[in-house]
Amino acid sequence: PELPSLIQRLQQLGEIVYNGVEHMQKLQREGAAQGQNPEQQAQSLEDQKAGQELQRRIIEHQAKLKMSWENHQLKMKIESDKALQKKHQDALLFL
Repeated sequence: PELPSLIQRLQQLGEIVYNGVEHMQKLQREGAAQGQNPEQQAQSLEDQKAGQELQRRIIEHQAKLKMSWENHQLKMKIESDKALQKKHQDALLFL
């Protein structure tokens, strides 16, 4: 029960970071269109690289989280199947 809420919270945080990166990139494009000086352009390039690295980390983390969630679901299914099988075996003993 706790894992789904953590997943939802992480997705929300990922969206916030992603939106922030998108906003930074928009500001960089607007600055480039207004003709920034070379020093400002270099800073924009560094910001853009940092934003891309951040996006890569978010995607990587989301993939790990998805795998963790799928693993959790599989374990729950296995436990459920085991319990059902035991219930059927116990029922057969009483026949």
